[in-house]
Amino acid sequence: MNSANVAIQNPCPGCGGSAQATIGPTGAAFATSLGTRTFIQPEYAVRRCERCGLVYKSAIASADELDEYYRNVDFQRWASSTLYPTEEVAQGILAEIPSGSRILDFGCSTGRLLSRFTRQHSCFGVEVNAPAAAKAAANGITILTADVAMAEDTPGFDAILLMDVFEHLTEPTGLLAALSRKLVPGGQLIIATGDGDAKAIAGDPANFWYFRNIEHVCMITKDYAAYFAGTHGLAVTRWEQVCHYRGTVPARIHQWAAERSFQVFQRGRWPWLYPVMRILPRVNRAKDWKERPTRNLTADHAVVVLQRPSDNSTA
Repeated sequence: MNSANVAIQNPCPGCGGSAQATIGPTGAAFATSLGTRTFIQPEYAVRRCERCGLVYKSAIASADELDEYYRNVDFQRWASSTLYPTEEVAQGILAEIPSGSRILDFGCSTGRLLSRFTRQHSCFGVEVNAPAAAKAAANGITILTADVAMAEDTPGFDAILLMDVFEHLTEPTGLLAALSRKLVPGGQLIIATGDGDAKAIAGDPANFWYFRNIEHVCMITKDYAAYFAGTHGLAVTRWEQVCHYRGTVPARIHQWAAERSFQVFQRGRWPWLYPVMRILPRVNRAKDWKERPTRNLTADHAVVVLQRPSDNSTA
């Protein structure tokens, strides 16, 4: 692997702290192909910063590699005809904001969420993917560049959305700080992202499905949200755990059973189950699995609201 294509995340990308705890086993390197290009996620550990609480990969693809990846990825990969459960939570928050508010969706994609509010509010979006931005504009959202959205002479916003963006950030605190400065008094920064405190992630985050995506480099935690709020004059007013995807009860049971089989055969947990499970057809296939099975139908995401005090005092 070309070392120029690898970035080591040390110190902590959230606060610059040098004290970190490694959580669970490492994650093996893997490749993601887009067209004729192959992008490599190097081998990594998952660490939790002891200062700010951010959970993050120790090694990621370089900034140039990730930029090239985003230029090649098809935004339709994340398209959905309906709102994700995380977006439904955000929709409920926005529904309570007074009519005529200014709302910015930073990373708005096609405007699937914010387009529902264009009649009540002044809706703005930042989106680097040109085809997605064009669809958002057609849906009634005023597209801004990041520089214009953050400019000092651009009026502030009553609400700023950061939906499924935080996990992509190699310097999350810098962007959150810039966005929080654009909140008017009483304004809310609404973040939806993977939850580093989720029960399903505990013990083996490096091999959890979320971090087996090359573009996912960090996860928020309650400690990080409190750290950021406390150092930027905000208050954490909401933390809601939610599943990102919808799933039937049978699908959830299937994922649960696959996870348990993997833990027995590949992690040595519940050894008393091994003699029984190794003779069960289909179940015993787990003895040959190299990857932890995908389990994305749990409450592994969080919707977090950080609010600026209405009187401009420190939170």
